[in-house]
Amino acid sequence: MPAREAVVGVFGLLTHWTKDAKLTKATYNARSETVASKPAFRDAWRTA
Repeated sequence: MPAREAVVGVFGLLTHWTKDAKLTKATYNARSETVASKPAFRDAWRTA
C-alpha cells in the first residue's frame, strides 16, 4: 500500500486574460446573480 501524503493546494479559476495570479482567489466562487455578466465566468457559463 502506498504511503499517504498531505499536500497544501490552492484552487480557483484563472482566466486566460489575467495578468495577476492573485486574482485566482477572487474567482473562487461564482454568484448565481452575476455569473452570466461577470467577465471571469461569462464565457464558461455560456458554454455550459
